[in-house]
Amino acid sequence: MRPCLKPIRPLLLLLLPLVIACQPHPNAKAIVDRAIEQHGGTETWQRIKTIKFDKTSILYFPDGKVESKVTQHQSFQYHPTYMISIRWEQDDKDFLITSNGDHVAKSVNDSIVTDPKALDAAKKSVLASEYVIFLPFKLKDDNTALHYAGTATFNNDEAHLINTTFSEKRDNADQWTFYFERDSYQLLGYKVVHNGKISLVESLETNTDTGLLLDAHRKSYFLDSLGNKEYLRAEFFYESFQILY
Repeated sequence: MRPCLKPIRPLLLLLLPLVIACQPHPNAKAIVDRAIEQHGGTETWQRIKTIKFDKTSILYFPDGKVESKVTQHQSFQYHPTYMISIRWEQDDKDFLITSNGDHVAKSVNDSIVTDPKALDAAKKSVLASEYVIFLPFKLKDDNTALHYAGTATFNNDEAHLINTTFSEKRDNADQWTFYFERDSYQLLGYKVVHNGKISLVESLETNTDTGLLLDAHRKSYFLDSLGNKEYLRAEFFYESFQILY
């Protein structure tokens, strides 16, 4: 069962549903604003100096057997300077990726990686790691446009659907759809089209230790062209949260 974070600003939480209800069609921005309040609020989010946690990723083959299991130690520093670091061990090697927003570096067993393709993959990994753990807050980024896409049933919950487009358009840009519970506006999961593959990610457990409502357990399924689940592709666990305000 997904616990709901107690509202931080009662007046704002009371007014936002009225804003949504008064629209001829539900307003995507108002829904995301309401979701952000449900997940801890903009004020709390903007006060964060550093947040750290452990992320365990398990990949599965179509037959259900484990392909790989890796635990990463991730750190996101926003004040006084921006710095991200992701550290993990795999196949008896130590990996480290760091980013200051402008420059990404990667090392393997303390040897600096210089291959452009490997560094580009490292940059994408950093951006993806930050994006997915800090949803729905990242939906307010300046390069994100929000579009209301109606309602649907998501794991027996009625949900608002929000599609996103990005100002930095590319031919192979990912396509995202987010599902917010109709009444609480809590993020239930999302669907993403990436490199021709469709994935459905479900939020199964949450954590409120930091004052924010963050995912603690997710499952990701590959979907077929009809939107049916093909198989469980990945499972993610987030734990040992530490935060500095």
